Amino acid sequence: MQIVAGFRYMLSHTKLRWLFAFVSVGMFVAMSFELVIIHFLTETVRVGVENIAWVSVSNIIGITAGAWLAPN
Repeated sequence: MQIVAGFRYMLSHTKLRWLFAFVSVGMFVAMSFELVIIHFLTETVRVGVENIAWVSVSNIIGITAGAWLAPN
């Protein structure tokens, strides 16, 4: 219920709507980039995907920092 209320709040404010759209597109690009790297590592280089851990960890750190800095 709080998630729906949060979406309604963001969509009702013009600046937040554009910020949310920008962050969504950015996350889509970041995840696409990560999938391309995973495919490259597994198919071309023939190594495990453990080498991609630094990208996943940096994504999680970024999300955590953003959530921590966001107002309540």
